[in-house]
Amino acid sequence: MYLDRELLAALVDFTISISHVFVLVRFAEFYVEDQDVAFELSWEILSGIQNSDRLIACPPLCGSSAQEPEGTISADAVSGDTTSTPTYIDLPTISETSDLPPRSPIGSTTPDKSETHILKVLIPRRWLRNWKPEPVDAYLRTPPAEEQEDLALVSSLWDIYCRQVTYELKRVPSALMFQLVTVPSAVPSKGDKQSRDHICITGFYRWSGALRFHAIMAKKENARLYRPLRLCYRLSSVDEAALSGVFTETPRSDTLCGTPVLVKSVEGLQWTCTIGGLIEVGNQRFGLTTTHRPSRNEDDDDESDFSDDVSSDSSWSLDYENDDFEVPGGDSAGSTDGDPALDCVGAEQDCIVQPSIDSDGPISLSHETYSKGSNDWELISVDLAQQLPNIIPATEVGTNPNRGRGIIRDHVDMKSWNSKKRPVHSVTAILRGARLCHGRVRREPSYLATPSQGIQQVWTVEFDGEGAKLGDSGSWVVEDDSGQLFGTIVARAPGLGFVVPFDHVRQSIARSMDLNLNDVRLPMPEQAEITHIGAVIAHPEEMHPELQLTANRK
Repeated sequence: MYLDRELLAALVDFTISISHVFVLVRFAEFYVEDQDVAFELSWEILSGIQNSDRLIACPPLCGSSAQEPEGTISADAVSGDTTSTPTYIDLPTISETSDLPPRSPIGSTTPDKSETHILKVLIPRRWLRNWKPEPVDAYLRTPPAEEQEDLALVSSLWDIYCRQVTYELKRVPSALMFQLVTVPSAVPSKGDKQSRDHICITGFYRWSGALRFHAIMAKKENARLYRPLRLCYRLSSVDEAALSGVFTETPRSDTLCGTPVLVKSVEGLQWTCTIGGLIEVGNQRFGLTTTHRPSRNEDDDDESDFSDDVSSDSSWSLDYENDDFEVPGGDSAGSTDGDPALDCVGAEQDCIVQPSIDSDGPISLSHETYSKGSNDWELISVDLAQQLPNIIPATEVGTNPNRGRGIIRDHVDMKSWNSKKRPVHSVTAILRGARLCHGRVRREPSYLATPSQGIQQVWTVEFDGEGAKLGDSGSWVVEDDSGQLFGTIVARAPGLGFVVPFDHVRQSIARSMDLNLNDVRLPMPEQAEITHIGAVIAHPEEMHPELQLTANRK
């Protein structure tokens, strides 16, 4: 069968035309970002809101993020439509048909590198999303605080995620972190670099999971709240820091700071958190920890999955069928071999905390615990003999154990702390088992959203080394310069810890228990030391190495 010469020529022309189309699409990809910026600048001019001489007043969804993986991806702006109740601040109610107040324009100049934290982000092409682009610089933003508007925005995104996204994911992230970042892009007509603001969402393990999330958030009914902002995603896990299973380390004998607590529920679940230290509420003293239970097995702490996702090109595929998301199994009960510091048996709101008692142990006491609502704190009542001073333990390897010990006498006042111009503060975390870990906390807040606690405003600690692990939930973070208590760890990511300031925790406790704010405070260290020495033994170094604490929940 022979083809007509004219038909053959037509086929050749058609093939050449198709080739030209693909070349043009590829060529356009390199300019799509600048075109988008120019379009939005034109839209702002038509709207009468263009003001290129001032910086943007964008929402302070800024948090710190050190050691950022390069697996950060960006996409078009999306939005939510309804709000959920945050943990600390009452939000204005937003109906499904209403919009938030208009946000500020996006055409700001590139932030000063000396005042911002640089991270690498990946921006996908508009049409070729299967292709993995080269990483580009982005900057954490440090705008003025607009907490009400920002919490309403994050609440809307979280509400849409809970209602429309979670049922489509086989492996649901236990928490999401929201931060504001700026990605510079060249605008030839302006002659200098302009910037595009993105809300960076951390918590998805894989690119395909982020795409599922983005596909729903980009719907018209969900795309009203924060234009002209965009969404970007960092492929990393964010976990509430309680640990499933049994923990058998023994606490120190000179302080409650870093004491592990083993919790068991009637369903056979058990998890570990940490007592940060001792506080006074009214005329009583309590150990302070967190109340959330883990949402995934501790084997999810294995970060090899995350490493594989970032390094493998297959993780960027749009083929959802090839995902290996698995439905997580229930938390294993485990065994209770060993001597856990505290052992909590019973329902989540109805349990007993009791250790395995050694015959040489000095004390066996009965205590109560208190928690209320969705606030991520819990008070463990301690008897006179366990009212130990809040001490930053000394490093005992090669040094005098008494050298470097510091007593935590006060807490950081967040109003004055936020007014400081320093972008970074050095801190030390007293983790589970009184393990010390140094790091830095940046002054930009972020927003942590979890199913158990709703939305909390948190600050991010960049740890030197491994940092917080599962089970370190409740650990205290202390500012190095002042020696004051900064806050409590409630969640973690690789190399990072997310901290709720103690100033916010005490406000929540006072509000929940109908107390004056001054009634929630750190105990006087001199009184704690005298009480402990008089109630237990004359010399603390002679005390039995295992603290014996028993607590009952009503």
